[in-house]
Amino acid sequence: MEIKDTNGTQISIGDTVHLIKDLKVKGMSKGLKRGTTFKVRDLTMDDESVEVKIGKSTIGLKPEYVKVG
Repeated sequence: MEIKDTNGTQISIGDTVHLIKDLKVKGMSKGLKRGTTFKVRDLTMDDESVEVKIGKSTIGLKPEYVKVG
């Protein structure tokens, strides 16, 4: 099974992805802004999320909120 972004492009480990929507994250004082770029650290197939690193934390983003760029 492959994970695809909002445009239908396959996401791979090491790809750079951009947020397409502002997101609120539990436990963070500020949310994530649209256009923020991240490098994909891991792909999880069980809940279909893209793991990215933010500072010292790793979070999972749903693929419908990112695009490969």
